[in-house]
Amino acid sequence: MAFGDYQNEIYLQGLAGIVPKLPMIFAELEAKAEQALPPSIWSYVAGGAGDERTQRANAEVFGQWGLMPRMFVGAAQRDLYVDLFGLTLPSPLFMAPIMFPLHVIGELVRPVSLSVRLFGNLTGEDLTLALLVMLTPFVFKFIPVPIHLVMVLMALLFSTIQAVIFTLLSTVYLSLAIEEHEEGH
Repeated sequence: MAFGDYQNEIYLQGLAGIVPKLPMIFAELEAKAEQALPPSIWSYVAGGAGDERTQRANAEVFGQWGLMPRMFVGAAQRDLYVDLFGLTLPSPLFMAPIMFPLHVIGELVRPVSLSVRLFGNLTGEDLTLALLVMLTPFVFKFIPVPIHLVMVLMALLFSTIQAVIFTLLSTVYLSLAIEEHEEGH
């Protein structure tokens, strides 16, 4: 059950006059938890650090605020106005100088990232097989298997994995390029 379903269930039951089984007031919920939990666990959950001053201060500050659920509020009139240092702007323009360089860097890094991943993919088989050859005297000392058979099977396995990864990376990169091209037009 999603949290929204749980919340809707509570609201609908409240409209029908059914009170929730668990208390909705924090102090009552805390009292029920203290009754239900063993003292060692309760002291850990309810206790603050040292003299509990920080916990008390946090609770006092949060007590000054309230949450107002605003369900079914219309969003037909959107407002992007920003008040900045007494100046009202029609949109958050101050973000443009920050976002543009980040976008450019992202566009430049993407092909480099793909090439590094593909390079790792292409050299991974050779490095793994070289490591296996170096470990052959230790690994196959007790196993009577011809080493060339193991090498052929490993090469076939790694080649298949390489082909899948190469195809996946190429597809992702091309789909991103096509998606950006379509957004631009």
